[in-house]
Amino acid sequence: MHFIKKSIILTIVALSGFSGLYAQLYEISVIGGFSANGLARFEQLDGGGSYEGEGGWQTGIKFSKKLNVDIRATTGLVYSQHLITITPEYFPDTEIIPRSEKLKLLSVPFELRLDLMKYFFINAGPSLDFDISNKDADIDSQSGLGLGMGFGGIINVQKFTFKVNPYLKIYALLPFKLESHHQHLVESGISLSVGYTF
Repeated sequence: MHFIKKSIILTIVALSGFSGLYAQLYEISVIGGFSANGLARFEQLDGGGSYEGEGGWQTGIKFSKKLNVDIRATTGLVYSQHLITITPEYFPDTEIIPRSEKLKLLSVPFELRLDLMKYFFINAGPSLDFDISNKDADIDSQSGLGLGMGFGGIINVQKFTFKVNPYLKIYALLPFKLESHHQHLVESGISLSVGYTF
């Protein structure tokens, strides 16, 4: 009987330790942010109109799992909009009227986050991006594999986390449908997030 009691106590202690070991293993975050943007080509194109980025914004949800003490794997779903002003190519005796186009994107990130000391981190990884903009837009599709990287600061308050994350991202690094002189959306911005760990 004494042996059974000791076994029960040891089991409870072991389970408690196991629970403590994996406490705050997961984190779910709501994010939002703003960015500067532009379109880039890897090959020079002679002639054609000009494209000027007018900024963008994003919002979404991210979910991360702790892989070890310092590293987390992150995924999620992020919606973003980007405004681009298009100025047509100049032709004599033709009125040039700039127009604006909205890029609407859904992104699924696959990031790794490395925590540095207590209040800082760096993050990087690819993303699967889907261009859900108007199909008649005069901008190459940004659907494909993108790449992002950033750094930031983090504050933990009990089970809540608050993060500031400056970042740089390029879209359609490997587009699903490659066009001649393909355009790539490039953005640099700041993302803010509030998370809950469990």
